[in-house]
Amino acid sequence: MNSLLSSNRFRAWAYPLSGMAVALLVGSRIWVAEDAYITFRSVLNFFDGFGLVFNPGEHIEASTHPLWTIILILVHSCGVPLHQAAIGIGLAASLLTLSILLNRDHQSGLVLPWTALLLFTNSGIRDFSTAGMEYSLVIAMLALLLLALERRRLSDHPFAFASLNGLLYLARPEMGLLALWYSLMLLLELLAAVSAARPTGSLNGGRVSAAWRLWQLILLSLQRRQTWAVIGLWMLGLLAAAGPWHVFRWLYYNEIFPNTYYAKAGLSSYYSQGWRYLVYTVLWSPGWMLAGVMILLALLWRPVRRHLDGPHLRSILRELGAVALLTFYVVRVGGDFMSFRFLLAELAMTIIIWTRILPAWKLWLQEQFDRPESTGLHRALAHLQGTWAVVVLVVVGFLVLWLWPVPYYQGYVADERRTFTRHGQITVPQLLVGSQHEWGREGERFRALSNCLDLPSLRITNSITQAHCMPDGYGLGYFGVAAGPRVWILDEQALPNRSVADLPVLWRWRPGHEHYVDLGFVLDQRVLFCSSGEPEYDAIMQTQYGTIVSWDPAVLASLPQIQRRLQLLQQYQRRNPSPVIARLEQIWQIRLDELAARSAGWQQDSLARSRQLCWQAINN
Repeated sequence: MNSLLSSNRFRAWAYPLSGMAVALLVGSRIWVAEDAYITFRSVLNFFDGFGLVFNPGEHIEASTHPLWTIILILVHSCGVPLHQAAIGIGLAASLLTLSILLNRDHQSGLVLPWTALLLFTNSGIRDFSTAGMEYSLVIAMLALLLLALERRRLSDHPFAFASLNGLLYLARPEMGLLALWYSLMLLLELLAAVSAARPTGSLNGGRVSAAWRLWQLILLSLQRRQTWAVIGLWMLGLLAAAGPWHVFRWLYYNEIFPNTYYAKAGLSSYYSQGWRYLVYTVLWSPGWMLAGVMILLALLWRPVRRHLDGPHLRSILRELGAVALLTFYVVRVGGDFMSFRFLLAELAMTIIIWTRILPAWKLWLQEQFDRPESTGLHRALAHLQGTWAVVVLVVVGFLVLWLWPVPYYQGYVADERRTFTRHGQITVPQLLVGSQHEWGREGERFRALSNCLDLPSLRITNSITQAHCMPDGYGLGYFGVAAGPRVWILDEQALPNRSVADLPVLWRWRPGHEHYVDLGFVLDQRVLFCSSGEPEYDAIMQTQYGTIVSWDPAVLASLPQIQRRLQLLQQYQRRNPSPVIARLEQIWQIRLDELAARSAGWQQDSLARSRQLCWQAINN
C-alpha cells in the first residue's frame, strides 16, 4: 500500500517542512496577553523590593502558575525584559512540544507528523504558544508525560512521574487532578502486579465476590516491600516538586490556595456555562473533533479495536480517563470567558492519544486494500493509492483545519488575541518590542500623576459594573504594569484583592468574573476616583481621571481650585443633603465644613501649590 501512513517516500522532507511550517505559524501569532501582565506586575514588584505581590502592602498571590512565575523571575534576573522573556520562553516551550511530537511520530513510522500538524492547526494552541502565559509550558510537559507513559509504566519510575505531575500542578492548579488520577492508576498497577504473580485460586480459595478478591489483593500488596517502596517514591516525588511552594505560600501569604481560588467563587459549579464553553471549543476545534471521533470509533468498532492489544488499549483508556476528569472540572467551574484557554491541555492530550490508535487504523486500512473482493470501499480506496493524491487530500485537509473560523464573540466567550490586538497591538514586530495597548497608555498617565503628587499610594479601582469608576475599565495587566507599584488597584473581579474575593457571588454571568463592588464598598476602600451617582457632585469634583471621592486632605489640597470646589459642595449639601458626602465624612472622620476651612491654608502651602501644578501640567 502506497499510503502516507506507511510509505517512506516523503519522510526525508515531510518532517522538516512540516516543522518549519508549524514554527512559522506559531511565530506569526506572537502577542502577550493581558493576564500575563498581571504576573509581570508581581514579578516587577518583587524585584523592586515590594514582595511577590500585585499591590504593595497587600500579601496576596494574584496568579495561579507558580512554576511559570519562578521561570520568569529567573530569566528576568539575567536582565531580559519580561515582555520579551515571556515570548521567548513560550516560543521555546512550543518548539520543545513540536520537537517531541515530531520525534514521536517519526519513531512511530508515520510519514507525516500527524500529531504535531493536528495539534497546531488549532487556533487556540497557536494563540497561546507565545502569549506570555503558562499554557505552552503545560502542553510541553504533557507531551513529555504522555510520551513517557507510552514507553514505561508508572511503577517503573514512580519518582520521575510523580515529580512531573507535581510540576504540572505548579504550572496550572487544575493539573493537580492529574496527580490524583495517576496516583490511582499507580495503585491499580501495583494490584495488577500482585494479581499476575499469584494464581487466581490462591487469592480467594473458592467462589467469592469480586470485592473480596480485591480486598485480598490489597492486603497482599501491602505485605510487599516493593509496594511500599514505589508508593514512598511516588509521594516523595510529589512533595519534592510541589511541597516547597506550598510551604512558601503558607508562610508568605498565610493561605493554602492562591487568591484566584477565592476570587473565582471558590470554584463553585456553573455547569450551564461550562457546557456552552465545551461546545464552543469543540465547534472551533475541528482537529479535536476529528481525533475524538477516530478514537471512539477505534474503541467501539470491532474491526479496528481488534488491532489494539490489551496493554495498549488499557493505556489509551487510562489517558482518556485523565482527559475526561479534566474536562469535567472545566465544565463544572463554567469554563472561561476567553476561548480555548481552559481546554488547551485536554485538547493536546486527546490529539496525542489519537496518534496512539493510528497503527490500528493503518492495519485496518491495509486489510481493505488486500481484500480480494471488489467492494465499494475497496474501489474508493483504490483511487487513493497514488501517493500524490493522498498528499493533495492531506494538504487540503490541513489547510481547512488551519483556516477554520473562530468568531470574535459567542455568548460570553471571546477570541482573546484578536480582541486585544485590535486595541493597539497590531503587528508582530511591534509586539516583539512591547507595543502598548490603550490600557497601558492609560496606566502611564496614572503613573505620571502618582509620581508627580508623590503620595505613598494612589488608590484607584477598575470597577465599571455597579460602581462606575472608570469609563470602560482598564483591566489589571497592561494598565497595572504601566501604572507602577504606587498605583494601588481595587479589582472588581477580585484577583489581587481578598476583600473582594470574600464577597458572595450574587449572580452568574461571565465565568470567573462574577464579582462586582458597589459604590459603598469603593468608598470604604478609600479609592480616589469614582462616579458618585449624583450629577451635581460629579460635576464639581470632576477631573480628567475621574470624579474625586476621597476626603484625604493630601489629595484635596493638590486639586486646582479646591477652595471653590468645596464651597460649591457646601452649597449643594445645604440645598440637597448628599448621602455620598455624609458617607465620606463618616469614613474619613472629617466634616465638609472643616475641609472648607482648611482649604484657605492650602493656598499658602508651597507643597500643595506645587502639587496643583501636577494636574495642570498633565492636563496640558
